[in-house]
Amino acid sequence: MVKHIVFFKIKSDFSSEQKKQAANQIVDILKKLPSIIDEIKYYEIGINISDRQTAYDVALISYFDNKNDLETYRFHQAHQQAVQKIKQLTESSCVVDYSDFFRYEKK
Repeated sequence: MVKHIVFFKIKSDFSSEQKKQAANQIVDILKKLPSIIDEIKYYEIGINISDRQTAYDVALISYFDNKNDLETYRFHQAHQQAVQKIKQLTESSCVVDYSDFFRYEKK
């Protein structure tokens, strides 16, 4: 399994209301992809609730069976179109892709 995590920072010159609208737009753009791209096995999108200066605004967590499926997703036309729309709303993003991980679950 490969996990793909992306954080998005909405443009800093947006007003507070514009940032809320942009965050919701990003969620709407991203949530369409699982029904289009079969390689997505798990997809989670969330809007930040922290007021810390270093916080990003929107998070995406997705799982794929393997790196090839992640690459198929990355280059899929629907994903590329989503990226172009999101770039209009954001000033930066950061990505982490990994397959080896430690997991702890409290029972």
